[in-house]
Amino acid sequence: MALKKNADTLNIFIWIVFLICLTAFAGHALSSTINNYKIAQNANLYPNAVSVSRNDTPYRTDVLFGAFLSRISHLSMKDSTFDADFYVWFKWKGDNVTPGKNIQIINGQINSKQEQADWHEGDDNYEQYQISASITKPFDVALFPFDNHDLIIELEDSLSTIYWLQYVPEDKLDFNDSSEISVPGYKNKYLSPLIDIHRYETDFGSPWREEMPSTYSRIRFGIGLVRDGWGVYFRLFQGLFVAVGVAMLTFILKPDYAPRFVVGVGALLQL
Repeated sequence: MALKKNADTLNIFIWIVFLICLTAFAGHALSSTINNYKIAQNANLYPNAVSVSRNDTPYRTDVLFGAFLSRISHLSMKDSTFDADFYVWFKWKGDNVTPGKNIQIINGQINSKQEQADWHEGDDNYEQYQISASITKPFDVALFPFDNHDLIIELEDSLSTIYWLQYVPEDKLDFNDSSEISVPGYKNKYLSPLIDIHRYETDFGSPWREEMPSTYSRIRFGIGLVRDGWGVYFRLFQGLFVAVGVAMLTFILKPDYAPRFVVGVGALLQL
């Protein structure tokens, strides 16, 4: 009898170890899948981006640029859009370009643009604008509830190609987000600004296609949204964890506990 009891205990122990190993393996496989998926997504984030060239042309103006994202007023994953309010400012020399007047949003539209400040003295120029915009953003929720999202705003000059204008970050510290931005279920993550050259696969029929190809300096900045740890996962699947825990108890309870145990399980499943 003692040998049979010891054998049963050993079998129970083996099953518990097997289930723990199986769960750990499944978690590792899921983690690897998530990481590989995110790496593939990030690799395709800017497929047409090329490195910024510092080879000056005779008429090129370097425009120092900064931005402050102040509010996310609306976000809809269903409609693949979000609305943002932000400030932008430009510093440049000369009168070959007008960056504030010709700024456009590539992945959305400007709803309103107000000039907040301007200063011009000799060759030095400064302008600051407040912009409200609607941005198109496809939200990939394939990894829910581990999905993270980057809310990116892409800006270009609508008139001047890289032949005339190139954006230069004045200071990465000048790209910031308001601490008051809050999206339920997510935490904010700082995203470093990206300034690169975007080459369009057309010349738009331009008569200057040889001298000035369809290549523009582009600014990308925004804020990242990350899930608030594993808490969301455990809250969503806590019923499953409790059910598995109750099932595991059957390995260690004695047979004479069955009637009272069944009553308890029935009450638990009614909750």
